[in-house]
Amino acid sequence: MHLWEKLEAIHLSPLDSDRFVWKWTEKGDYTASSAYRAYFTGMTTLVGTKHVWRLVVPPKVKFFFWLALHGRLWTAERRKHHGLQQNAACVLCDQQDETTDHLLASCVFTREVWHRLLSRVGLQHLAPTDLSCLVDLWWNT
Repeated sequence: MHLWEKLEAIHLSPLDSDRFVWKWTEKGDYTASSAYRAYFTGMTTLVGTKHVWRLVVPPKVKFFFWLALHGRLWTAERRKHHGLQQNAACVLCDQQDETTDHLLASCVFTREVWHRLLSRVGLQHLAPTDLSCLVDLWWNT
């Protein structure tokens, strides 16, 4: 009924030709670039992922880190979720589930490795803590 009420007030003129209006440009004309921008309207991006592709490192490193930032690494937790294994415990510390954040930032073993590596160049203050997540580490360094 609401649609009927809204359409009832519209009067079409048979002498006027139809016109297509593309709402994603000011003039109402379709362009491939406006369609591309419209495709991504409303999508969210993970903070810092654009910076990954600008790094001067081998492509496989960029790809690995991009997967890590998106939580797409095949960690024990993810393999368990997909029914590929029974246990999601971290094999390095056996204290928590092995997630991307845990494996690369907050695991006791990982934090020790980060601390030893960073202390050699005087940047031990950048080492992760037990509450660190990968995105925060990436964004804050």
